[in-house]
Amino acid sequence: MMYNDEEMLNFVYQNTEMGLEGISHLVERLEPEAHGFNGALHAQQKEYHSLLHACEDMLDERNVQIQPVSAMAKASSHVMASAKTMVDRSPEKMAEMMAQGNAMGIIKATQHLKAYDGQDERVRDIANKLLETEKANFNEMLKFL
Repeated sequence: MMYNDEEMLNFVYQNTEMGLEGISHLVERLEPEAHGFNGALHAQQKEYHSLLHACEDMLDERNVQIQPVSAMAKASSHVMASAKTMVDRSPEKMAEMMAQGNAMGIIKATQHLKAYDGQDERVRDIANKLLETEKANFNEMLKFL
């Protein structure tokens, strides 16, 4: 399957939206003494927000409707995060969960970039920025394992 500009932008949008969802669910459950980990999560949130808004702007420029993540996918993510942190709310456990999500993001972004057939360098740049962000976030989470 090949991806055009709009499909790639919506992929980046959805990926960052899910990243933000995951982080917000973990921040709600984070133990107060996990200051360093909390700071890392907030830095990642800031980066995802930046990517999300850039995608919104580029989709708006093209008069393309944003395709947000489904409510079912968000609910599923919330339930999984709740279940996984019910017994263990440690930064180590949460970092493991985040690293797993980042690894999936790296794989999906790589696949989408290889299948991207659009010519807009701005779209390619934002997709590459997502890939680099996922890699950086993965490496950051490894520090907390």
